[in-house]
Amino acid sequence: MRRTRTSIKKIRAELTWVNQPLHPAKCSCRHMRCCEETNHTAGECTRSVETTVWTYRLEYFCSPCREYEWGGRKMFNSALRTS
Repeated sequence: MRRTRTSIKKIRAELTWVNQPLHPAKCSCRHMRCCEETNHTAGECTRSVETTVWTYRLEYFCSPCREYEWGGRKMFNSALRTS
């Protein structure tokens, strides 16, 4: 299998959102499954913030999006979950 190569400039361009400051009154959801199921684009959820989560920075989520992030009940496939 051939190994793909990507330039560092392309990687940095794709990750520019990491350095952007987050607005504390706006949901910062970027989970792709959540975006598909709740019909919003990454970082553009319009619901009001209800939860604050510390990942590698302080992030803000509405309650439906929080279920997909960092251990929420919709994060894992229910068939694989043991609890």
